[in-house]
Amino acid sequence: MSVDASLLIPPATTSVLSVEYKGELFIGSTADSLAEAGVPDTVIKQAKAYQHREAVKAECRRRIYAVGSSEAQMNVTSMTAAISAKMEANRTAQEKAIVAAASQSIEWVAAMRGRFAELADDLDANYLADASWPECPQAVIDLYAQF
Repeated sequence: MSVDASLLIPPATTSVLSVEYKGELFIGSTADSLAEAGVPDTVIKQAKAYQHREAVKAECRRRIYAVGSSEAQMNVTSMTAAISAKMEANRTAQEKAIVAAASQSIEWVAAMRGRFAELADDLDANYLADASWPECPQAVIDLYAQF
């Protein structure tokens, strides 16, 4: 059973902000307290946008590494490189499937990065919802599950 993390974790944009303004550090402040301290709205909006972008980046990274750890990714890369050294006609069906899944993996990560950019630009985006991200192909999940 999976639970949509967006139901459990509030968006980062509702949390506290850290800002440097006119040489003064405001750490762990709310937008309201920053405004009361005289921090301009543009600076507060920039801080919110930065915090949101970092939160979306962390979520994208978490989702990618949930499919394949960095070690698994290195193993897949090495295995794919070794297979790619063979002429395609000399590859087994299993080797062809591995190369195809690795190619799908690259395409999925590229789609994830593209979606990251879209979600990072939308401060109201629910980046924690599964529906907000490209679905990982089953062949990719199966490939990384070997490691």
